[in-house]
Order: sequence, then C-alpha cells, then structure tokens
Amino acid sequence: MYQLEVKIKLLADLLFNPLSESDSERIVDSETGGRKSREEKMKAASQKIYRNGHNLVVPKHMLDAVLLCGCKMAKLSHGKSALWKYLKATVFVENDADLGTDEPDYMHHATIIKKDGTVVACFRPAIKVGRQIAFTISALDDNITVNQIANALRAGGIYCGLGSNRPRYGRYEVMACKKVE
Repeated sequence: MYQLEVKIKLLADLLFNPLSESDSERIVDSETGGRKSREEKMKAASQKIYRNGHNLVVPKHMLDAVLLCGCKMAKLSHGKSALWKYLKATVFVENDADLGTDEPDYMHHATIIKKDGTVVACFRPAIKVGRQIAFTISALDDNITVNQIANALRAGGIYCGLGSNRPRYGRYEVMACKKVE
C-alpha cells in the first residue's frame, strides 16, 4: 500500500451543477417549481456547489470518477486486462480537494433549448482556469504503479474533465503525482 500526493491545474473553467437542497426537496415533494425569475435562478445556482463547511471543494467522488473515466478512455491495461477494473477496486481518492476559496470566481450563464423547444437560462458557479487543486490518492495494490495512476489522471484531464459540461469545461493537466515516502 502507498499514497500519492497529486496536484492538477485547470486548463478550462470548472463548472458546478449538483442538485441544491431546494431542488432535492421539490423533487421529493413532486413539485416542478414553475418559472423562476433571474434573481431566483442566481440564488439557486449559488447553492449548487460543494463545500467542506467553509471553502469550496471538488468532492472525492468526482476525482475517483475522472480517474476511472480517463483509464477507460485511454484504454489503459494491466497485463492483458483493463486497468480500470484494478483501479476501481484498489485506488481511492482520500480527501475532497479544497479550492482555497469560499466563493466561486463567477456565475457561468448558458442558454439552453429544451426538447420541447422552450428556451431557459441556466446559471452555474464556476472556478477560472489556472487554479491548482491538490489531493491524496491511496493505492492498496503495490502492483499498480505510480505511472499507471498518473497516466489515468492525465487521460481523465484530457478526455473527461471535472464538474459540469465536461469535457469542454473542467479539463486539467497533472502538475505532480508523487509517491509519499
């Protein structure tokens, strides 16, 4: 078993779009919500973010997912088998990645045309290009190499991305992937 300290740098803005608490409540209560004003949409968008109590974070489940996605997209292997199966079972992101800020850099605005032809405005909290993000990975299987994990992360940054509207948004490059001694 070993750990890696990983640092990535955003190459494209990172957008967030999880369900807010009020959205979740409306779904449970079977309410559609009807039309919202711009102010209501902006307020709802500001809640669509992950926090660790005070700062914004990239949750570890997103980082785990991009690791596996990159591995699959690049068709990385371990012997004659697909590497992602081994990574899924033995490699885990240990912590949410703190973004070092308590507010998004800006609100991304997009106009969306729904299937029924209606046009709606969508707002998403966003972090700008260039932000560096650090997190720790644990590998339970010593047969999985640091290079294999780093290659999966690199491919994830190119082909998959983090957050919402990926891979156009949320792309990143791996700045460091070092074994903790």
